[in-house]
Amino acid sequence: LDDYELFGRMTVGASVRSRVLMEYLDNLERNYIAILSSDDGVGTEFSMQMEFSCEEIGRTCKSFKFRGDGADDGGHQSLQLALELVRESGFTTIVCSLDVINELDYLAKYSTGLGLQGEDYMWIIHCAESFLPIFNFVRAGRGSPVEEF
Repeated sequence: LDDYELFGRMTVGASVRSRVLMEYLDNLERNYIAILSSDDGVGTEFSMQMEFSCEEIGRTCKSFKFRGDGADDGGHQSLQLALELVRESGFTTIVCSLDVINELDYLAKYSTGLGLQGEDYMWIIHCAESFLPIFNFVRAGRGSPVEEF
């Protein structure tokens, strides 16, 4: 968008979001991070940026994709299968990017059914549909990417 003066972005770009998330997870000393995202342009950009940021700080991560058309049963089945793969991976930190807020109900239902909830697990969920900041509760350190938010 830098080449187009009359266009702007309502949300923070994936590269900044991923750096903020990884800084936060790094501060918590979280490793083995599952990146759960839709298999479309938005989800792919987010997961690629997360993988890059994860690699930069030396953490282990793996992407798991699901069909982002949650309105039909195929999308929900795809989400459930992706969650089964997350469970099989043994990763306990799960960063999830949803396209629409109604996918959250299915995510909660399936992840609970698969035992992916509890004190051993940490979930961070971002929904592209809501324009809410994903880390309004995180305090920024000097020179931190959180300041760019």
